[in-house]
Amino acid sequence: MTNGGVLGLILNVSESYVIVEIAPTIEITLLKSSVQTLLPKGTLKSIDPKGSKSHKNRAIKPTPVSDNSKAEESSETASNKDDETEKK
Repeated sequence: MTNGGVLGLILNVSESYVIVEIAPTIEITLLKSSVQTLLPKGTLKSIDPKGSKSHKNRAIKPTPVSDNSKAEESSETASNKDDETEKK
């Protein structure tokens, strides 16, 4: 466990750094000094996130944005900036 609360499996330790797997195929490199506690083997498997049944089954649907709405947003932003500049 790191000082920031990140839990993971230590994969490699060097003189100053630790490589930690925080999710399957996701590895991060941390300073050794950021490791706060070494938990007993198997602790990560026993932890169940609060109120979650399964994160693996949830899929996030992307919201499509049309090119026209992007152009409208950028032109509105530009006109708002021009209005603010004129007020000053």
